[in-house]
Order: sequence, then structure tokens, then C-alpha cells
Amino acid sequence: MASTVTTPEPATTAAAAAAAVISGDSSSITKPVLSQEQVKHVLATYFGIQAELLKEFPSYDDLNYFVRGVGVVVESASPALAQIENGASHEYVLKINNCGEDRHALDLQNKAMMHLRSLKCPAPPVMPSLVNGGAVMFEINPSTLALEPTTTTESASSPASLPVRLLGFVPGTLLYEIKPHAAHYEAVGRFVATMADAFDTFDHPAATRDFMWDLRHAPRFRKHLELVKLPERHAIAQSILDAFDATVGPLMTEAWANPPALDAETGLRIGIIHGDCNDHNILVAQEPPQVIGIIDFGDVVRSHLVFDVAIAAAYCVLDQSDPVAVAASVLSGYLAKRSLNRTELEVFGLLLCVRLAMSVLMSARKQIMYPDDEYLRVTERPAWAALTWIFSRPGGLAAFSNDVCSRAQQAQV
Repeated sequence: MASTVTTPEPATTAAAAAAAVISGDSSSITKPVLSQEQVKHVLATYFGIQAELLKEFPSYDDLNYFVRGVGVVVESASPALAQIENGASHEYVLKINNCGEDRHALDLQNKAMMHLRSLKCPAPPVMPSLVNGGAVMFEINPSTLALEPTTTTESASSPASLPVRLLGFVPGTLLYEIKPHAAHYEAVGRFVATMADAFDTFDHPAATRDFMWDLRHAPRFRKHLELVKLPERHAIAQSILDAFDATVGPLMTEAWANPPALDAETGLRIGIIHGDCNDHNILVAQEPPQVIGIIDFGDVVRSHLVFDVAIAAAYCVLDQSDPVAVAASVLSGYLAKRSLNRTELEVFGLLLCVRLAMSVLMSARKQIMYPDDEYLRVTERPAWAALTWIFSRPGGLAAFSNDVCSRAQQAQV
């Protein structure tokens, strides 16, 4: 390892970052800028890993690197933490977040993954470092790469410091990369139910947060309706948000005022959810069809339990000729392991559409911000196709929701 490392200019000055954090203007917080040599230095210095291969993942706000390298043993007292084996080549994901990232939210992600793994529910292993006897998160100065004091407040007290974490890379095929059949969709539902069971015994103070992608906040996406120029699409998105306000809104208000018990037969139950069970985050095996893992815990939040399976079903219906059959397969797999109560079943189909509506509305906004980014259209096209299919059927959204739940429940008999 070289004794000196060439460092770039800091990603943002401390004063500018501090102003951004205080004002809440996250758009002025710059993505960290580190060279590959600096990344290798971080890996060697703080994890004892000699990197053999680095590949950066796309990200607007943070640095995320696939890493293949040889590491040393890092001792840890926690059985939920993976061990880096001495002399063996392994694969990891290095995550260097921007200076404005909520440190409590990052701790929530780490603890959620560790909890799932402790219950044998597949999630990325959180790797211990050489810092402070095996810390799973620490902070570095973006200019010198030296350790900074760990931040304990919601925003960065030393705004220019960058949080660093290392996860084990989870190998597998992402759901969107295969041509799944009904058994895969049922497996997705079963996995989401298994994860929900595990999260029943998990809690974290940072999970109670105001998070944009939480389905509870779907009405906030109404401001993006004006960006949808095609009248028929505008009408679909507006009707979904109207239905959410009229149907789910009062149910959520009641649930947060008087939280239903986990065994309640009615009401929208509340707990910790993954929040982003989409086809780019779910890892599957082809034969036998099964889910072998889930990644990206950035959307973990305390919200309504039914949201996770509705979100999973929403992404499974993309590019499908029969969204009813696919959504019913996901729901059937879930119900085979874990129940939904009457209220949750009644709003399941609507929630599926709400997630797709949120996705296309955010896509419309981001296409204005990043007009040359084709990736933003990857979900938009099939999402609009699915919503158009649902609303063009006789009975529209109501018939879709009823048909999905009926098929899923019949499969349990």
C-alpha cells in the first residue's frame, strides 16, 4: 500500500454543506468525489482489504462500488456481522454516502439487515471495519481520508465528513433480468411474508420518519400531475390519488391514532417494512423458483404492513400481459405464509396502483431534471402500460382489485 495518496478537492466545503444541511436543500449537497486510488486506500486502511477489482454503480447522490478483494480477519462479537476471511478473495459493496445523509437512517439500514440475517432471512451482510474494534459505520474527511468523529445527530455536525460502510455482495440474478413464471411470483410473495415476520421483532427509533417514498405520502406526488401531458394518463394518475385520499387516507388516520394489534381483523396494521421490494432489489434463483435475497434497505420505514406486498406486486406486473394473474400470484404466495386482514385486502389493488402512480409521477419530474437519462424511462413505460390496462378493463380499478384478491384467496383453499 502506498504511503501517500493523491486526494482531490473536497466534494463540498464544510461551510457550504453546513448551510445545505441547515436549510434542508439537499440538491446543493454534492456527490462525494474520490478517485479509484482513494477508494482502494479506504478499503485497505479501514477494512484491511486489498482491492483487485472496483466497479462503480450508478448513483446520483452517493458513491457505491462493487469490490473484489483479499481481506484480513476482523473480529466481531456480534453473530449478525459477517467475517472477512484472511487471504480469501471475496466480493463486497463499498458505500460512501454524501455528507448530508441522515446518520440515524444509515444506522437503521445496518440494524435492519443485521436483524434479518440473525433470523436467517437473506439480506446483505454488514461488514465490520478496523475502526473502533469493528465499527460497521464510520466517517472520513473527503480531502484527507482521515477518520472524523462519528456523527450522532440527524444531520452532520461536521458536514463535510462522509459516512463509510461495507456490505457483503449478494450474488444472484435480479428479478427483472429473468422471464419469471407464476412460481417465481408466488416465491416473491412468500419471501415478503417471511421478511415481514422477521421485522415483527425489529424496532429502531429512526424508522419513524418522514420519508418521501413511503406510500403514506402519496398525496404529495399530486403536485407532479401537471407534468403528465397526455390527458388519459393524467386522468388515470389523478383518479388513483383521489381514490387514495378518499379510501386509504381516513384508514391511515385512524390507524395512527389507534394502532391495530398485529392480529387485528380490520384496520391498517403498522410496523417496520422494507419499503422498496421492486424487481431491481429482489434476487432470485431460476430452478427451483425461489427468492434468495433482497438488497437496498434505504427505504426502511415504520409504515403500514400491507405496503410491502403491494409494492412487490406493483413491480411484478410490469411488462405482463395479465396483471391480475401476476398480482394474484404474489398475493397468494404472501397469504400462504402470513395473513392480511379484511381492510388490507380491500385496499391491496389500489395500493399497487398508487405505487405505480408515484413512480411515473416522479419519473416525469426527474426527466425534467435529467433529460438525457434513459434509465429514468425504464419503469415509466411498463408502469403506464400496466395502469392503462387496469383502467381500460370493465370495472377499472375496483374490478382489478376484486379479481386479484378473489384469485389469491381461492388459491389458499
